[in-house]
Amino acid sequence: MLRIVGAVVIWLFLGSPVRAGMVGDQVSLTWFLPDLSTIYLGPATATVGAGVEFPASTFPSNPAVSVDLTDTTITFTGGYQSTFNAAAFNGFGISDLTHQNFSAVSILSATNDWVGFSSSRVSFDAGHVYVNFASLPLSTSDQLVLQVTQNSVPEPGTFALLLSGLIIAFLWRLRKNFAL
Repeated sequence: MLRIVGAVVIWLFLGSPVRAGMVGDQVSLTWFLPDLSTIYLGPATATVGAGVEFPASTFPSNPAVSVDLTDTTITFTGGYQSTFNAAAFNGFGISDLTHQNFSAVSILSATNDWVGFSSSRVSFDAGHVYVNFASLPLSTSDQLVLQVTQNSVPEPGTFALLLSGLIIAFLWRLRKNFAL
């Protein structure tokens, strides 16, 4: 019996949490203008996987931007030469409809043409990432890549293992108490 309890304890330690990336998640893209409380276009939804989730034609407007998501990145690519209108907020909100657990967002890379773009234009909460392009010029060579970090999420099997280990330990303890 002691061997079984020992095996269960070791198995519990091996059942570690995994990071929940965005691949396979349902996400939405919304264009906000002139502020974050006013939806200009959208939302459009897609499942994160191979290919560009939101091509420039998603919102047939000027300026056109495509948005591609991977497990840990969000990439904005210019569709053609234009400038985003001046406003308190003129940009995009991306919502992870499956796992709302964003813990950090940072700029991985940005082209030099996006003069004036800084980390102050990126904000996030647990379920959303917002990027403000207000007054910024855009060309087809412009690209912005954001690194997205999500909190660790325990695998469902980890909870089952924990529960079974506690039950076995309880039964083992009961057996010892009644054996005396």
